[in-house]
Amino acid sequence: MSRAMSYADAVLVLSGGAPNKVVTALDQLTGGALFALSATGSAVAVSLFDAESGFCRLTGELVSRLSTRLRGSSRVERGEQLSAAHSVIVVAAFFDAVASVRLPFDLAGLGLTPPDRFTTALLRTPAPVLAPHRSYEQTIEALAGHYTRMAGEVLEFLTGLAGWDRLDERGRRATETAVLGEATAKAVTTYEDMFRRLAGDFPEVAFWAGRADHQAVTAELRRLRAGLAGVTRVLSEIASGRTPDDRRARLARFHEAVLSRPLLPATPAGIRLPTVAEAYVNPRFRVAAEVGNENIADEGWWDGQPVRTDLQEFLIGHLTSPSATEAPLVVLGQPGSGKSMLAKVLAARLPAGDFLAVPVPLREVSADSDVQTQIEQGLRISTGEQLPWREVARSAGDAVPVILLDGFDELLQATNTSQSDFLERLARFQQREADLQHPVVVIVTSRVSVADRARPVGGMVSLLLEPFDDEQIEQWLGPWRRLNGTALTVDVLRPHAELARQPLLLLLLAIYDRTECPLAEHGDAIGQVQLYEGLLTGFARREVLKQHADEPDEEVTRLVEGELVRLSVAAFAMFNRGRQWVTAAELDADLAALPVGEASARVVISSFYFIHTAQARKDEHLRLRTYEFMHPTFGEYLIARLTVRELLALAEGRRDNDDFFHALLSFASLTDRKTVPAFIGSIVAELAAPRFRPVYDTLLTLFRAALLPRDSTLSGYRPDRVLVPARCARYSANLCLLLVTGPPFEVTTDQLFPDVEHPVREWTKTATLWAAQLSAEGRHGLVEALTLFRGRQDGRRVVRVTNGAARSEAPEPDIDLYWSYRFQPNAEPIGEDSYRGWIRFSFDTLASEIEFLCSVEGDTAVHALAPFADGYGNMITTFYGFGDARPLSPANALITLWLKSGSGAGADELAAAYFPCLKHAVHGFAPYDHETRRRFRVLFLNQLRILRDRLPPSMVDRTVRELLRADGPEIEEKADLLALTRQICPDLLP
Repeated sequence: MSRAMSYADAVLVLSGGAPNKVVTALDQLTGGALFALSATGSAVAVSLFDAESGFCRLTGELVSRLSTRLRGSSRVERGEQLSAAHSVIVVAAFFDAVASVRLPFDLAGLGLTPPDRFTTALLRTPAPVLAPHRSYEQTIEALAGHYTRMAGEVLEFLTGLAGWDRLDERGRRATETAVLGEATAKAVTTYEDMFRRLAGDFPEVAFWAGRADHQAVTAELRRLRAGLAGVTRVLSEIASGRTPDDRRARLARFHEAVLSRPLLPATPAGIRLPTVAEAYVNPRFRVAAEVGNENIADEGWWDGQPVRTDLQEFLIGHLTSPSATEAPLVVLGQPGSGKSMLAKVLAARLPAGDFLAVPVPLREVSADSDVQTQIEQGLRISTGEQLPWREVARSAGDAVPVILLDGFDELLQATNTSQSDFLERLARFQQREADLQHPVVVIVTSRVSVADRARPVGGMVSLLLEPFDDEQIEQWLGPWRRLNGTALTVDVLRPHAELARQPLLLLLLAIYDRTECPLAEHGDAIGQVQLYEGLLTGFARREVLKQHADEPDEEVTRLVEGELVRLSVAAFAMFNRGRQWVTAAELDADLAALPVGEASARVVISSFYFIHTAQARKDEHLRLRTYEFMHPTFGEYLIARLTVRELLALAEGRRDNDDFFHALLSFASLTDRKTVPAFIGSIVAELAAPRFRPVYDTLLTLFRAALLPRDSTLSGYRPDRVLVPARCARYSANLCLLLVTGPPFEVTTDQLFPDVEHPVREWTKTATLWAAQLSAEGRHGLVEALTLFRGRQDGRRVVRVTNGAARSEAPEPDIDLYWSYRFQPNAEPIGEDSYRGWIRFSFDTLASEIEFLCSVEGDTAVHALAPFADGYGNMITTFYGFGDARPLSPANALITLWLKSGSGAGADELAAAYFPCLKHAVHGFAPYDHETRRRFRVLFLNQLRILRDRLPPSMVDRTVRELLRADGPEIEEKADLLALTRQICPDLLP
C-alpha cells in the first residue's frame, strides 16, 4: 500500500517543497508545527480547536488550488499530489468537527500549554491511505478508528490541563461524549463531504476508494463490460494530455492490435471466431493485500474473501495510485482462467500518453536472468529490437511503465533453481526505479497452485480471478452465436458448468459443440478429459480423412492414433526441455529418434488450430520456426494421454520393452507441472479397475529395475543434457507417482524393494536421490503428490506411500524415534519409571555431514540448531523414552518448554511441556556425558525458577519427590544435582 503521509508531510508535498502564502499562514497558525519537529505555546491548541482561526479554511484553499497545479503534470506527480490532498482533508475534517462541537467550558481559558507529543500526534501522525483493494465501507471503518484515536489524544490533552480539575463529573462526561462521540461521528461526515468534492474534481481518487460515484462514469463502465474498454475510457479522460513519442506510439499500436485478432491464432474449419475485444468478458475477482505465504495458494482461504465485479474500477484505481509503484500486483487463477489474456488486453487498453506497457512472457525469457534483463528480452519479443531498459525508461518521459510479467508458474517449470525471492527482486527493482525518478508498475500472473513458491513482499496486492457466472457465460455466448449461428445457451451448458465457467474451457466447449457433437445431445456432463479427447481426436480424424477417406474404419483409427502420438511427442519435446515451445529442428530430431513413424515437424503440426507457429528471436540466436500450444493444458493433456497409453501397451504385452516409455519419462518429473498428474489421474479413473491391475504390476517391475544399468535402443533421443543420475531419479520418481495414481492408490516399501533386508533404508536412499536430482518444482510437486504413512508389519518397519489425496487422513507429523532408529516394539520401556536412552553420533558429526551436502534445507536446519553447538550438541543427538511416551531429545523438550513458556500457555499445557525436561534432568544423558548433563540441569533449573509460580502445585511437589527419591533408577551425579537445585532454586527442597 502507498506510504501514509501526515498532515505536515502532505502540506509540504502540496506546496512543492517551497512554502507559499497559504502554507506560511498554516505554519504560523500551528505555532511552527509544520516545519519544526515540535510546537509550543497555547496558540497551537487554540488555532486547531477554534472554528474562527482559519485552519480548515486555509486547508480547503490549499486543496482548491490543485486543479491549477496539476495542469500538465505527469501521472506520477498527479498521484502524489492527490494522495497528499487526501491526507490533509482527513486531518482538516477532524479539526473542523472538533471546533464545531460544544464543550462545557471555554477552551482558551484553561491555561493551554500543549506538550510536544500532542502536537506530533495531531499533525505528524500518518493519515489512513486509500487503497483500491479495500471497499469504501472498509475505508470509512478504518478512518473512524483513526478519528477515535485522534479524539483520544485530544481528550488526554484536555484532562491534563489545570482547568480540567475545576470541572464537575457532569462536565467531564459531557466533554468525553462531545470529543469521543459527537466529534468523531461528525469528522466522518465532514470527511465524506470533502472526499466527494475531491473525487468529483479528480475521478481517480474515487477509484482509489472503490467508490466511483459519478453516475455518468459508473453507467459507462457498466455498459463497457467487455475487453476492459472502460479502462481506456476513464484513463484517457484523466490523462495528462501529453503526446507519446514515436516509440511509445508504435508499441501501443502493437499491443492494441491484439484486440482485433481472433481468440485463437488459427481458426478451426467451419468456425468463425470472435475477436478478443468482442469475446473478452471482464472477470469477477477477489482481492486482498498482505496475503501470507500460508494463504496465497489456499483456495479455501480465498473463498473467505468477497467476490467483486468491478475489475475495471479496481485496475483504474490501482494503476493511478502511488502504491502501484511500490510493490507488485499478483494476478492468480486456475489454468485457462484468463490470466495471460488479461495481461494482453490490459496492455492493449493503456493510453500511451500516460502509460508504457511492457509485456514480458516469462516462458520465453531467460529464467535465470535478472529482472532488468528479462524486461529487455520482453521488449525484444514485442519490437524485434534490442532495447536497453535504461534508454526505454528515460524515453518514456512522464509515462509510467507497466511491466506485465506473465506466467510465474511457467518460469518455475523452466528452471532448476528456486524462485522463492522472485517477488522480492521485483520489489527491489521497483524501489531502484523509483529512486532513479522512473517509478514503474509491476503486475505478475501465475497459477494459484504455485503462488506460495515466492515469498510475498510488503505492500503486495493479490488478485484471484473467479470463474464465470451465468450472466458472464451468456455475455460470452452472444458474439459466438451471432458468428456461428448456433443455439448454444447457458441452459445447454448447465450440465457442463464445471468446465463452462473457465474461459478457455468455455471456448473449447463451444468448438466441441460446433465441430464434434452438439452439447444438447449429451445426456451426462462432459468431463475435461472427454472434452480434450473429443477435440483432439475429432480434429485428427478430419485431417486423416482428407487423404484417406476410402480407408476402412480400423485403418483410419490407426492413422488418427498415429497423429496423436506424434503430437504427444511434440508435447514431450517442450516438456522435456523445460519450455513451452520447441523449434522445428528440435522436434524433427525427436521424431527421428523415436519409434513414431517417419514425419517432419511441419507435417506433425500440420494445421492443428491449437498449436501456434511463429518465427522469433531467442536471446542472441534466431529461433527460426517454433511451435507452441495455444494453452499449456493441451500439451499437458497429450503428455498424460501418451503416458497412460504406453503403460497399457506395456502391461498388455504390446511393447517388448520400456525403452520408449523410459525415453519419454526420464528427462523431467511429471510433477514439474501439476496439471499433468491431474490429467493422468482423470484418464486412469475411466479405466476399469481390473484393467489397471496389470498396469500396477508392470509399474512395480519397472520401478525395481529403474536404477539398474540399461542399454536402450533409443539412446539417440536427447531433448536435454541430463546426467545419468538425474535420468534414473526422474524415471523412478515418475514410476512411483504412477503407482499411486490408480487402484489401490498405494504402494509399500516392501513392494518397492522386495529383495533387500531393510526396505525403508532403500526408500531413504531413493528419496534422497530424488531430492538431489529433481527440479525444485518437481521436488515440491512430488512431496505434495505423495503422502507417507510410517508403520510396522510383522515386526518390520514399513512405509505406505499413498496418493496425495490421502493427506487429510495422515496424522500430524509426530516422529517416532523408536521407529527411526529401528528399535523393535518389545524393546520400548513399559511403566512410568522405566526408560530407554541412546546416543548415536555427535552433533558435530551431524552438522559436518549436512554441511558436506551444501543443501538449503540442511543449512536451514543446522542454522536453527547452531546455538547448541557450543557445549550443548549432545542435547540434540541424545534420546530418551520415559515410560510409554515417545522418545525425545533434551533439546526438543527444552525448546518446547521455552516456546510454551514464552507464548503464555496455561498451567496444564505448561506442565505437559515441563515434565519431559524434568525426566531428562533426573535420568537423561549417557553416564559418561557429565558436562552436557550438568549444562542441561542448569538450564532446566533456571526454567523451574522462572516458571514455578505458573506450574500446578502438584507438578512442583512431584519435582521435589523426583529429586529426592531414594528408590527406582539410580540418579547419575545426584549430589551435584541437589547442590545445583539449592543454588538456583534455594527454597525448593526441604
